[in-house]
Amino acid sequence: MIESKQSVLMCQSRLSPKCNPEDARQYMAGTFGLTPTQVDEYGGKNVVLCGPCFFHHYWLDMLQRDKQEPGTAVIVDGVHYVIGPEKSGSFRGFGGAHYTIEFFDGRAVNSTNLWYQGEVPPEFRAQMPNNARFKRG
Repeated sequence: MIESKQSVLMCQSRLSPKCNPEDARQYMAGTFGLTPTQVDEYGGKNVVLCGPCFFHHYWLDMLQRDKQEPGTAVIVDGVHYVIGPEKSGSFRGFGGAHYTIEFFDGRAVNSTNLWYQGEVPPEFRAQMPNNARFKRG
């Protein structure tokens, strides 16, 4: 996935059609203040994806998670959420706010642990269509 040569760290995953290999190098240098040598040393031990490939990989993971944990994905108006366990620790999605979710299959779920995942990108919308709405009042 990563090609590491003298001061060249390149994302070669091509997960995204917008893959920009130099983006991985710039991200590592800019975000963590690394020198080119440090970036290369890091790249030799770790996978660093460019921005578009990271973003694409994130949504592939969401798609797989949704299949492995059916009934927990909530997609409303093209925005993806995940219902977390109600008996989780102190950290709760949306600060523990109460949501009533009406799924298009007829189920209704109350949750105080809903987590925002982001807007579903156009290339994933056919695989991740809207499946619910939030009940008001």
